Parts: sequence; C-alpha cells; structure tokens
Amino acid sequence: MWLPATRKAGLDGVNFHDLRRANATALVLDGVDLKTAQTRLGHSDPRLMLAVYAQATSAADRAAADALGRRFIDARHERAMSIRRFCARRRPTRR
Repeated sequence: MWLPATRKAGLDGVNFHDLRRANATALVLDGVDLKTAQTRLGHSDPRLMLAVYAQATSAADRAAADALGRRFIDARHERAMSIRRFCARRRPTRR
C-alpha cells in the first residue's frame, strides 16, 4: 500500500519514517507544544521525539535568533526610556 501510494504521488524513495520525521518537524516549526507533539507521535519521553524526529531548519533557527534579538532590543529600549523618565523627574527646574 505504501509503495504504490508514494509512486503515484511522485515520491519514490520516501519511506514511512520520513513521514513521521516530516510530521515532527512540522509540529515543532508550527510552535506546537512539546507535550502535544510527543503524544501525537506516541513517545513516552519528549526528549526521544526531539532527538530522533525534530529536524533543525534554517528558518526555525532564524526565527529563534530574531525572537531573542527582539527580547533584548525591546528590553534595552524600555530600560533607556525608564532612565530618561527618572532623570526628567529629578532635573531641577530653572526659574
């Protein structure tokens, strides 16, 4: 059943575990929580699911780097604004 279906779809050489790997990777890329992905794949330990099936992608790596960058940039901006507000309250007024 599997081989005829993959041939008909033009996916010669794709095996059933490739389908599981693609499923796990898609779940991770789409931000599905680890527990849900683990349950859907039938693993007792989420580390197994990540170690065996979840493939790192350059798009996911870029998204992680961007998210981390936004966190630090936003935090730095908020800190600077807070310091400016504090200093503005402490400045003596000229008469």
